[in-house]
Amino acid sequence: MGDFNAKVGCEKHGKTAGPHGLGMRNERRERLIDWCEEKKLAIMNTWFAAHPRRRYTWASSGERTRNQIDYNNDQ
Repeated sequence: MGDFNAKVGCEKHGKTAGPHGLGMRNERRERLIDWCEEKKLAIMNTWFAAHPRRRYTWASSGERTRNQIDYNNDQ
């Protein structure tokens, strides 16, 4: 099905997204949150404090830009 490319950011959202996300959220965040809530899932890597270099899941060439994205929707 593809990736959400959602940036959930560091704002907690109920029991779905925790306060330890990375960066600023984007418009795809709500789509991912809604989908997770519908399926009764949580975005677990946002619930645990980790050094920022361990939080990003994607980096551009030369690692100038790093994001916590690419949550897969493979069902």
